[in-house]
Amino acid sequence: MGRARPYWLGWLSSRAACLFPLLLLLFASALPVAGREKEKLPYGEGLIVNIPLPESEVRQVVEEIAQNGIIRGTKEYNKDEFVSGAKAAASSHVFPAWTEPGKVFYKVREQAIDPRNFKDSSDVGTLVVRYVVQAQGEKNTVLRIDALFKEEFRHLVHPSNGSVESSEYKDIQEHLEAIEVMKKQNVEAEQERQEQLAKKHKTPTPSYAPAETAQESTPRAFPAPAETQPDPVSQTSSKPGPTQGAP
Repeated sequence: MGRARPYWLGWLSSRAACLFPLLLLLFASALPVAGREKEKLPYGEGLIVNIPLPESEVRQVVEEIAQNGIIRGTKEYNKDEFVSGAKAAASSHVFPAWTEPGKVFYKVREQAIDPRNFKDSSDVGTLVVRYVVQAQGEKNTVLRIDALFKEEFRHLVHPSNGSVESSEYKDIQEHLEAIEVMKKQNVEAEQERQEQLAKKHKTPTPSYAPAETAQESTPRAFPAPAETQPDPVSQTSSKPGPTQGAP
């Protein structure tokens, strides 16, 4: 005969059976909340990056990008890749006036229709990208990029989720890298040209023992002096002739 189970053990088992579905429901409901917190986008933070190049070079490229007529990282229709029809501007009412140091550029697109990647945007309005170029010493530059969309009807300003800023900076970065590659190629071509010129004008180096010196050092075979032969006439005249007797 089996031993009877204690009363308190049965009470705990019944309580656990009741609490388990409740705990499971709470855990399941917490998962979407965590997912939503993870997927939360940083609207309005903009982009700040330090570029290891002089301010003049960065400013020139940023000015070119501000004038290219397109805004990347957003679109009006699903079939689009970017927003076109933008124009460069010296100022914009969408942004407050810039009072800090640096050179400021604006790229403005009027009558933009519900551009993507802006928080709660659903109207026609003005899309603006602002670039601020700030020198940091002689060899470094700080670049700030921000994008805003202002509704035309309600005059509400919507910040970007960062896709416009990162896409515009990528375009700037590619232009800067292309310029650096070109500069490197020019330096290498100039070095090669200098080397070719040096080889062309290089004079032959004389050897340690020049040919002429070697010939001079070799004793020349001069002809030996001819021996003096006795003159036959002299010899004949010198001999005494036969003595003729007296008659």
